[in-house]
Amino acid sequence: MPDSKPSQYEPFTMDYLPATLSPDDVPSGVSHYMPPPPEFKQWTQDENSSVRQKIWRSAKQNPVVPIGMAATVLALGLGLRAMKRGDRVQSQMMMRFRVGAQGFTIVALLGGIFAAQYYARKEQEELKESKK
Repeated sequence: MPDSKPSQYEPFTMDYLPATLSPDDVPSGVSHYMPPPPEFKQWTQDENSSVRQKIWRSAKQNPVVPIGMAATVLALGLGLRAMKRGDRVQSQMMMRFRVGAQGFTIVALLGGIFAAQYYARKEQEELKESKK
C-alpha cells in the first residue's frame, strides 16, 4: 500500500502522505483525510494578519463593495428612524432604497469575482507564453 494513494473512502494511514504533509499535520481522530488543495495556501497565507488588515486588503481589491455596504446600512438606518417617527412614506422609500443598495452590492461582488478570474486567467496565459 505505500506506493498507492488511498482512495477517498479508505481509512487514512501514515503509509501515504504528500511531501508537504507530516503526520503531525493530520488532525487527531481523523479516519479519512484528504489534504487541502494547493490553492488553500493563498486563502490562508495571511494567518498573522489582523481582521482590520484583511478587511482593508479586500476593500482595496474591490472598492465598490464597501460603498454598496455603506449605502445599505445608511438606508436601513434612515428607514428605521423614519419608521420610529411614524413617517410611513419615507420609511417605505428608504426600505426600497435599501433593497436597491443590496442589489448593487451583490452585483459589485460578482463583478469583482469575475474580474479577478479574468485577470488571473490572463496572467496565467501571459506566463505560459513567456515560458515558450
